Amino acid sequence: MNGQIFIFYFPNFFNMTSLVYHCLKIMWVFWLKILLLFHLTLLYLHLVPYCFRYWTADAFK
Repeated sequence: MNGQIFIFYFPNFFNMTSLVYHCLKIMWVFWLKILLLFHLTLLYLHLVPYCFRYWTADAFK
């Protein structure tokens, strides 16, 4: 069973081009997620001071 799963996941295990392509695809998705999180974090850090300023201005009127 383990051998069948291994062969199923790596049909071209000795074909280095497909292996490199597989790794690059995984890394591409990984970096895309990191960049998306990074941009969302920057956006959040930009928006928070404005919201905080408005909230405090409303609170201390």
